[in-house]
Parts: sequence; C-alpha cells; structure tokens
Amino acid sequence: MRISSLASGAALVSLAGCSDPPMQAPAEPGSQAIACQVGGSDTPQQCFVERRVISDGKILIIRHPDGGFRRFREAADGSGLAALDGADAVRQTFGGGTLEITIAGDSYSLPAGARE
Repeated sequence: MRISSLASGAALVSLAGCSDPPMQAPAEPGSQAIACQVGGSDTPQQCFVERRVISDGKILIIRHPDGGFRRFREAADGSGLAALDGADAVRQTFGGGTLEITIAGDSYSLPAGARE
C-alpha cells in the first residue's frame, strides 16, 4: 500500500510539471493594453499600463503577461520616464505618435497620450 501511494504521488508531481503557464491576471480597471516584448521574447505580446498619481508625481506600472511588472516615474516636465526599480538604464525614442521604451531587454510601445 505504501509503495502504491508513493507511485501515485510521483505521477501527480510529474503531471504538475506539464501544466500550462500561468494565465495573465485580469487588467486593472482603467488600464490600457500596449504592445510589448518581454522576457527575451521576439514575439509581440500584450502588456497593460496602469497610471497612478502619488504624493510627489505620476507613475506608470506596466504589467507583463507572465505576471511580472515594471514601474516608471514620469518626469515632472513630461519629458520622459525613469525606472523606479533597479539600476537599468531606460532608453526612450519618440516617433510617429509612439513612445518606445527599452529597458534590460524588454521593450514597450506607448501611445503618445500614455505619458499624460
């Protein structure tokens, strides 16, 4: 009896390893879908941007499909974004009504209005 319970437990563990990747959490109300490429993927994905006003300015939270996220602080003069977490440099380019942000191999395409 003991051997069979160990064998069935091992089967459950092996099945758990074959499960699908976690589903993305539902977007927060008022968030905006944007195109992104995260986690080394070459395939365009969908991320969600949340905007928050805090005591000393505005921040953007970009949520990844895998549940990860990045936070950015908007410059007071609206000239760009700075990463809130970590020491990775943020590269920004603006063209065609889109702000392209690249940081540590992840990239995000924000409509120009997303900087408001």
